[in-house]
Amino acid sequence: MSIGTAWQSFLPWWWEQIGALLPPRWRVIGRRDPAALIVAFDGATAQGPLRFRLLRADEKPVGEFGVDESGVAAAKAACAASAATRVRLPDGLLLEKRLVLPVAAERELARVLAYEIDRETPFSATELWWSAAVDTRKPNQIIVRLVYVPRAAIAHFLATVERIGLRPTGLDGTTSNGSRSCISIAPVEPGRTSVDRRRVQWTAVACLLLTIAAAVIPFGRQTLALRTLDRRIAAMRPAVAQADALRHRIDTSRTARVAQENAGFDDSVAVLAALTAALPDDAYLDGFRLHDGRLTLNGHARDAAALIDRLSAVAALRDPKFLSPVTITGGSQAFAIGASVRSAP
Repeated sequence: MSIGTAWQSFLPWWWEQIGALLPPRWRVIGRRDPAALIVAFDGATAQGPLRFRLLRADEKPVGEFGVDESGVAAAKAACAASAATRVRLPDGLLLEKRLVLPVAAERELARVLAYEIDRETPFSATELWWSAAVDTRKPNQIIVRLVYVPRAAIAHFLATVERIGLRPTGLDGTTSNGSRSCISIAPVEPGRTSVDRRRVQWTAVACLLLTIAAAVIPFGRQTLALRTLDRRIAAMRPAVAQADALRHRIDTSRTARVAQENAGFDDSVAVLAALTAALPDDAYLDGFRLHDGRLTLNGHARDAAALIDRLSAVAALRDPKFLSPVTITGGSQAFAIGASVRSAP
């Protein structure tokens, strides 16, 4: 067998395998089936009996028949079972409506319309045969052309087609607005009850690969994240060591400062205790300030001059003297005395 012959036999087989994976309503797209038929119903009125015409896919007539038993039998005899049959409905049965939707709805147009149809029409999605396509695109919106027909309104047409032994795959006709439209419907395939074993095997392999990927990928990402974190920690270690050294210096300085303040507090308590013992009962202090070894006293006494002698006798103080002239207020003398504080041994 030559390469050209092998290639010619391979392509139809390959296309058949790809087509088996598609949904049923997609398999008829672009297919030129010489056995395809069009069942055209022309008399869907109450004034006369319903009749239909059989046409080939290229619009060549096969015959015209009634819907009674003899007409159905004649139609069966006139055509063989067809894998693709379109039903041409009488004019005006297909309804049309324009819907304005957000741009994001285009990605899942069929799913969005399945929820919106019951609000835009008097029917639910399961009560209609319908199709939709984007008619106009705007910056933030899309205008969708919805074509639909109630299933109950054409049930007798489809029943007639099934009685002939044909499998309808689409509906076409003229809408109420005068435009020609086609709606794809899922064909009935009673013979396809078993699932292709090869497809199941490939599906199982794909599921296994996805399971392994789902188990491995998180660990791989975690490992990469840990390595990145380790590198960041190593890069930050010099800065951390510098911060620790600075913190140690701050803690040492703070401890020394606290010790110094505590020592100053102890000196203040000792000086205050010595002053309490040295001052007479008729003297009292309005202010006491000890800062950097200098003591300042403000207060009142009956004899302010005698306080200098008393303070000179305090061992913790030296060189007590008045900082301002003594003033007499209300029978007592106001004074301001300063002195140096001796450091504790």
